[in-house]
Amino acid sequence: MTIRKNENGTWLVKGKAKTAEGKYVSYYKNGFSKKSEAVIWEENKRNLIQKPDGDHPERYRLDTVFERFAETGPSGLGMALQTYKGYLSIYRKWIHPTLGHLYLDQITDPVLQDLWSGILKTTGASRHKLDFKNKLSCLFKFAIKMGYTDFNPVASSYLVPPVVTPIKKDELWTPEMLKTVISYGWNNDYDQVLFFLFWTGLRVGEATGLRWKDIDFENKTLTVHQTMSPATTKKQIIVNTPKSTTSCRTINLQTSLITLLEMRKDILNDPGPDGWVFTHFPGTGPYMRESGQPMSVGCLRTYFVKLQTLVSEKEPDANIPYIPLKALRSSHASWLIFHRIDDQLIATRMGHSVKTLRLCYAHIYAMSRASLTGRLVEKTTENN
Repeated sequence: MTIRKNENGTWLVKGKAKTAEGKYVSYYKNGFSKKSEAVIWEENKRNLIQKPDGDHPERYRLDTVFERFAETGPSGLGMALQTYKGYLSIYRKWIHPTLGHLYLDQITDPVLQDLWSGILKTTGASRHKLDFKNKLSCLFKFAIKMGYTDFNPVASSYLVPPVVTPIKKDELWTPEMLKTVISYGWNNDYDQVLFFLFWTGLRVGEATGLRWKDIDFENKTLTVHQTMSPATTKKQIIVNTPKSTTSCRTINLQTSLITLLEMRKDILNDPGPDGWVFTHFPGTGPYMRESGQPMSVGCLRTYFVKLQTLVSEKEPDANIPYIPLKALRSSHASWLIFHRIDDQLIATRMGHSVKTLRLCYAHIYAMSRASLTGRLVEKTTENN
């Protein structure tokens, strides 16, 4: 048996194993990113071929199930490329180290409870912890579909939900803060995107993935049905389906945004329906991508960081918190909540559930309730 490193940095496995009948079976696999992955794969492969005492042909390790899940690929699984990559990442980080070597029938409720207790104690985003549970359950559903098992222990086990960390007050902007920051901008092209993100609540990939056919100027709406992949490069443009079914949505646009889009369309010389909404204006300087190609999310993030740094130097007393680009979406949601827009309308506009909305923006709801109580007290006092 051989495990060796290729010239491109990946690992290769090649060898033979003897079956219970005394015959030799060859095995080979290439493209492992780490040696440890190659070692685990070979161990599972040899076990399947040799079938040592106590094993049965129908028993499968979770690593083996995942290997066949990965080999099926995103198209065979019916999922977006980024979703598929998420499965690979979560499995290698959270699931493989503790459950990968176990047979499916060894992953019982007590095993899951012990592992889940340890995960809940670790630091990190609650979203990733939920990903562990959801993706492990999906692997078992795949195993059931393939006939490897007939039972999903994750579905029948109660795993205490992790505490969702609310969006913090110092991670949000007001419209006044946005106006102040953009006033120091030196690139009108990028400034328009920042303004658009704040007032629509779109995810960055959803905005950069918009085409002109997604904009309905007559009804003043836009429709989200794709998102730009972070893996997009200068030579390759990758778009995926949105992250969930609720992310496919149509939202209303205020007059200021319609005016902005009409101006962009005019400057871009009336592009066709398949043209990108947020592409660079022609003749505005050297960029990573030429006009006609979708705007680079990486370049936009870099600009946003530099712009905030400039504002902090120019107006240190403005008390504008430093936020990541994605927090413009959170700022939009919090503004809607504070102005008492119906929860279901906000959730539909943002592309997620009412439950998630209330968990993530708990402190905004608390501020709204306090403000409402103050107004009620004031009104009662006036009447008396």
